[in-house]
Amino acid sequence: MKIILKKTILLFCIGFVVTSCSKEKEENQDKEAKGECWYKVTIDGQTTLPNKFGQDYIVLNAATGPDGKSSLNISIGQTKANGDTDPVFDFMSEDGVQFDRDTPVGTTYTANFFHALQLSVGEFDGFEYDKGRFNNKGEITLTVKENSGQWIQLSITGTVIKWEGGVENSQEVGMVSVEAEFSLDRTHYNEITSGGVFVTGVNCDCDQ
Repeated sequence: MKIILKKTILLFCIGFVVTSCSKEKEENQDKEAKGECWYKVTIDGQTTLPNKFGQDYIVLNAATGPDGKSSLNISIGQTKANGDTDPVFDFMSEDGVQFDRDTPVGTTYTANFFHALQLSVGEFDGFEYDKGRFNNKGEITLTVKENSGQWIQLSITGTVIKWEGGVENSQEVGMVSVEAEFSLDRTHYNEITSGGVFVTGVNCDCDQ
């Protein structure tokens, strides 16, 4: 089931028309000023907005298979100071709640897997933030704040383990907080059914 979902999601992402989002120059702006595809991420007390070092993107995917099992994933790709674009934020839930245009406000998703690097720095600083790869300590959830004809608004909050040393020599530093907000223009929402799998999502490439 997981293999089918992943393959279908990949095809779905390739088929998306890439859309744009506006770079934020101030943190305190209203919803309409956030652009078509926007994020605000705070990890370990450090807050980052889109396009800090270059062009970023956001991908939101949800899928439900023929067996009724569902998954949801939201991720950020961030361009670092050297010009490389790296996956720096990945939240995945497989708790069986499908996301689509009718999902009620207040619906929550608990992460089975979360992994992030620090978005506030221009290169890898040696630290990783994780739930579900090294161990399952911490708890982090996603909440649907708005799911209207105009906007998809999501928030993520919780605690995860901060690690240093990489995969081979990983050492636990301690528990840290994670908070994130996402604002996605509804016009870029898509949904398809392929091979009995129902897939929905948004793929936004953030323009400077």
